[in-house]
Amino acid sequence: MNNKAQLGIGQFVMFFIGIIVVMALIPTIADNVDTIRTTRNAGNLTYTMSSGVGIANAIEAEGQEYIGSALVTNSSTGTVIGSNITVTEGSNADGEKTVLVYLSGDGTCDGINYTSQPVNFSYEYGPDGYAESAGTRSMAALIVIMAALGVLGFAVYWVIGKSNWMR
Repeated sequence: MNNKAQLGIGQFVMFFIGIIVVMALIPTIADNVDTIRTTRNAGNLTYTMSSGVGIANAIEAEGQEYIGSALVTNSSTGTVIGSNITVTEGSNADGEKTVLVYLSGDGTCDGINYTSQPVNFSYEYGPDGYAESAGTRSMAALIVIMAALGVLGFAVYWVIGKSNWMR
């Protein structure tokens, strides 16, 4: 058998295995980069306030970075609660980052005591894995671009190498 033909077929097979592996990895990498870069919105989460003033409780799953100011409304009337409810970023008992809410002052707003009462929250947050640094978020986008350029470079190099164009 012709050794030159075997070598050509082997290079062709390696080329396609390399392309398939990279094409399988790029979507996964892009999904992770999306998590690093994109904030999410939590809308109309119903939460029952704590039974005491100054007691902080997590309103959503752990591992979230609080980004935007919260809109807190009364669950039954839909009116905006403007005072004595504070939403902030903190950590739970396990030390994981989370969004916390607590009553301040005397726990009342517009004559309603919100101790142990349900309220609705809407806020913007960074999901688990969100990069706090703007530089990190911008560099993460380059990972996907460089991976795509690597595939393109690999393909172009193989095509040019197989042709006699550069010889």
